[in-house]
Amino acid sequence: MKFGELIRSRRKQSKLSIRQIADAVGTNPSYLHELEHGKTVNIRLPLAAKLGQTLKIPLAKLAATALREEQRNAAKPAKRSAGGTRAKSRTRPRR
Repeated sequence: MKFGELIRSRRKQSKLSIRQIADAVGTNPSYLHELEHGKTVNIRLPLAAKLGQTLKIPLAKLAATALREEQRNAAKPAKRSAGGTRAKSRTRPRR
């Protein structure tokens, strides 16, 4: 299970909204949404500790989950860009 999935599933089990959790831990609801959906993985230890306390998840479990996710991401090959493709400029036809 990914870090964000763990947070989201525990929040839903607790029947709390993103706003309620965000208010309880002192963060922005949009940031919490990004965490839950894996759009960001940057989280500071004090916030992780507050999330764990609020959702009754041991900090060690949160840290282990984040570490496993980081290791999985590091093992994936880097995505290559299309390289060399640029949008063609559009010009008006001459009259």
